[in-house]
Amino acid sequence: QRLTFDLYRQNNHFHPQRLLKKIEPLRLQFGAGIEDDTRTTLYWAPLLSWNNYDKLMPGLLLYNTAIPEKRLEWTLVPFFGLGSGGLAGIGDAHYNFYPEGNFAQRVTLGTNFRSFHYNFNQRFDTRLRYTRLQPYLRIDLEKPATGNRYRTVQLRTLFLNQEQLSFADGEFAGTEWQGNAIQELSFSAEQRTAINPYNWRVALEHQAYDNPFGQAQRYLKASWEWNGNYTYRHKRNLSLRLFAGAFLYHSERDAGYIAPGAFNLISQGFNDYRFDDFYLGRSDTDGPWLQQVSIRDGGFKNVIGRGFSLGRSNNFIIAANLKADLPKDLVSWLPLKPYFDIGYFDNAMPTGAEDAFKDQMLWSGGLMLGAFNDAIAIYFPLANSKNIQDRYAERGDYWKRVAFSLDLRRLNPWRMVDRLEF
Repeated sequence: QRLTFDLYRQNNHFHPQRLLKKIEPLRLQFGAGIEDDTRTTLYWAPLLSWNNYDKLMPGLLLYNTAIPEKRLEWTLVPFFGLGSGGLAGIGDAHYNFYPEGNFAQRVTLGTNFRSFHYNFNQRFDTRLRYTRLQPYLRIDLEKPATGNRYRTVQLRTLFLNQEQLSFADGEFAGTEWQGNAIQELSFSAEQRTAINPYNWRVALEHQAYDNPFGQAQRYLKASWEWNGNYTYRHKRNLSLRLFAGAFLYHSERDAGYIAPGAFNLISQGFNDYRFDDFYLGRSDTDGPWLQQVSIRDGGFKNVIGRGFSLGRSNNFIIAANLKADLPKDLVSWLPLKPYFDIGYFDNAMPTGAEDAFKDQMLWSGGLMLGAFNDAIAIYFPLANSKNIQDRYAERGDYWKRVAFSLDLRRLNPWRMVDRLEF
């Protein structure tokens, strides 16, 4: 009769005459919807994606996630790369537990994966693929019924595999796979309020790897990130982001090169060693897709490229990022914001032994255009420290300095649903 509230109506039916006695008949539904307990609903929608190696990728979104959430939830998004002629895609499957007691509100055990091409070698006409498998355990700690503070503990392991060019006797011999694993433990807290919200996260990360000489190396590093908004007027905020990261142990702290797992004041595709973000041209060395940045680590919005170690450290970095809504938009349909970044990186390499403080201090400021709460943004630098300006001089005209960010994680509809409060 549906007179009482029941989160899991799908377990209310039993069909003794059927082979699968507890499974309801399958129903395909386009887009999203509210769960129907008399059907096993499979939601679907066509998708298009693109990167510079797979090119245009038509795909299909398949999922069972609905409102309210289920214990077992999964998402599968297969793509076909028209440029690479191969499959690509992402997927996630997880199970939600709701333990009794007042320790945890929800425990989620799951795994996700993704696979795309990340580079194209024109000389050998070869595309290189990566795969990323991430099992994880997430614990959403209990919160007061009337509270708005959320705390989460997460443990994840990243199993990464990358295709690399292979050579024998100086001749191209095809490709080979190289793999590594990264472990991370993190704790995050968030104050969800309409006025002056904030969040912070602390993490420990470990990785064992072989350096270019085949020697076994490892590191353990810690990082802390804080984000906060000061609401000085209705829908007008002053936003501050702080970051600090240091290696607690590093067998290659003072190596003569930037080692795997290094901290970065500027996060671009080539130094996203965890493959956490989606880049349109992850390995590009020139062209517009090189100008994509991510707001990670130091959070700078400058286009430098892989040929420089500026802003990268095997030891520690600290940074602050500031942006602000103007009291009144200069142009009503053009929401420009000023931004400013400042940070310090410790150059522990032998080549940095004589670097002065000013050589390791970076700052940059300009104007930005953002959409969808700045999940998509374009950054126009106007003033920079000398070390950044020197790199810009080598890049040529001004438009090669303009950066953009594309944070698909913040545009994830399931992440938005998870933040809804009933």
